[in-house]
Formats: sequence, structure tokens, C-alpha cells
Amino acid sequence: MAPTELSPLDGGTEDVLFGVRDGIARIHLNRPKALNALTRDMCAAMLDQLHAWQNAQGEDRPRAVVVSGEGKGLCAGGDIKVLRESATSGDLGPAQDFWRTEYALDQLVADYEIPYVALMHGVVMGGGIGISAHGSHRLVAADAKVAMPETGIGLFPDVGAMHLLSRAQHELGTHVALTGDRFGGADAVLLGLADAVAPAELLDPETVVDRLAGGESADDLVAAAREATGEAEAPLAAAAQWTAECYEGEAPAAVLERLKGHSAEGAQKAAELLESRSPLSVAVTLAALRLAAGDTLAGVLERDLRMATGMLSSGDFAEGVRAVLIDRTNDAAWRHGSIAEVPEDEVKAVLAGERLDQQG
Repeated sequence: MAPTELSPLDGGTEDVLFGVRDGIARIHLNRPKALNALTRDMCAAMLDQLHAWQNAQGEDRPRAVVVSGEGKGLCAGGDIKVLRESATSGDLGPAQDFWRTEYALDQLVADYEIPYVALMHGVVMGGGIGISAHGSHRLVAADAKVAMPETGIGLFPDVGAMHLLSRAQHELGTHVALTGDRFGGADAVLLGLADAVAPAELLDPETVVDRLAGGESADDLVAAAREATGEAEAPLAAAAQWTAECYEGEAPAAVLERLKGHSAEGAQKAAELLESRSPLSVAVTLAALRLAAGDTLAGVLERDLRMATGMLSSGDFAEGVRAVLIDRTNDAAWRHGSIAEVPEDEVKAVLAGERLDQQG
């Protein structure tokens, strides 16, 4: 079969391309030099096209949508440049506009009425999880580099990820959310972020379109991936005992002390990671995870938008991006010296969407 012809929306951006072949639609992120990091325009274009396909009638309505990314990963996250400019200028409007658009897209992906097949290869982090893990059919590469690394840059795991991570067994979701540590495809399945580890041919978008166009269903593709890869071993499964013991409760300082006092090597590493993260981010993330466990995705996304206001105005985000992504010195001077020093009223303020730079 001929390859799918891909193009941007009229008046849209070349950073995300769309096409339909034999009744199967495609979305292809096309910003490889930035690891397909999402801009507001990319999110808006995806929103518009997904709505158009879902609202189409008859043969104009695709039977499935396949989502893929150019280059070394599906998507590395959101547009950090715009967010940092908002943080440093104090004008949060552009950042809030980006997040509103991105979170609306995440909710649409979760609610989508047409099978939505996400091909998760290479780097899948932050916003990349938002446009994949909420989909109906999620295929992931065994060697994918998956993470919600936001506590390391003074933010928190957003895009509704905490709705999924809060439901993972043995506090494994709490572990990856607080530490921001990377994990692979089998762990993504264990955590509920993907459905199956897939072989290379089932991560090739044109092959997937061919098979769907030939009569296979999205369910068939997931089943084929599981049959091809078997029960892939998830390294995080071996950590379940100490994660369940150490991450219980709602007190982040107590979590850190239990990790430091545990004999497991993984717990010691986790403690080191936590001590390098923004203390405010860690405290806010734990509180938000506990709330997310009993909430809907819509409720979590609404809270994410509120929390972003507080964290962006805290100073930690601008400082974290400088230390980790700009200067690459990993010497962030966080708002607080330790997790134990984070005031409870600041955590409550962030959850409520208050600007920390305007308090007092």
C-alpha cells in the first residue's frame, strides 16, 4: 500500500501532521529536534482535527486514529521555553493558555469515541504521556524512556498523569511521580500507562495503518503485541515491597526518612533522588496524588491547572529549568532547603491555585 500522505492543517503548524488512508487517520508529531515537545499551536491543531474526525459522518469518520512521533521519541513534554518566560516575567497568561489547551487535548484523548492508538517509542515524558497514556490503545517499546520528571525542575507531574499513577499498586506510581525516575516499556504497562510492550513492526505507524485498514481492530493489535512479546519483565515489580512500605501516608518528610532508613538499594537511590528534587514540588506532588486517587481525570486536570499557577510563581520552576536544562549544572537553589522545611500552608496554597509570589 502507498504511505499515508501527511500535511499540516490549513493555517496550522508544520510541527504536527495529519492524514487519512483507507479509513485510518494519522497524527504525526514532527518536531524532532525538540524531541516533539508540544507547543500550544500543536495542541490546538490536534484538538481541532480530533474534533473534526469525531464529528464526521459516514465514510468521512475514521475507524481508528494512530498517533506517532518523528525521530527519537513520541514526545518529550511541553514547551519549556514559553513556561519559563512566564515564570521569569511574572505574566502567567501565556503559560496558562498553553496548559488549558494541552489539558483539553488530554481530556479529549481520554474521552475519544474512535479507537486511539498511541505508539510510544523512544522518549515519552511529561506531555507525551498526556497524549498517549490516556488513549484507548497504547503500545510501548520495550526500550522506551518514560518518565514524569517534573519534580526535578520545580513543577509536578501534570497532564492528568496522577490520575493513573495514583492507582498503581504498591505505591509504585508514587515512587515514579516523586522521584521523576525513568522507566521502560514493561514498567509503563505495570504502572497503567500502556497496554502492551510491542515489537518494532507494531510501532511502525505505516504498518499499523496497513493492519487496521486490512481489517484488524485496535484490540487485535494490542493482543498481537502481547503475544509477540509475552509477559515482559517489569523491573519495578521487584521494588514493590519497599515502595509499599516507604511511600505510604501523606507526610513527604516521613517518606524520605523511611527511604533513607530502608536496607534496599533501590530505596537508598530513591532517597538520593528525592533530596535533589524541589522540596516544594515533592510535597505538592504527594498531596495531589492522594487527592487524585479518589478523583476523576477531569478533576485531576482542573487541579493541575490550579497547581501550575502556584508552582510557576514559586521561583522553583525558573530555577530548576536553569539548573537542569539551560546551564546543566544541577545546582538549583530551591525555595526551601529540605522537604521537612516546606510549610503546609504553601502546599495548600499551590493546591488552591494561589500565586506564591503574591503572598504575604
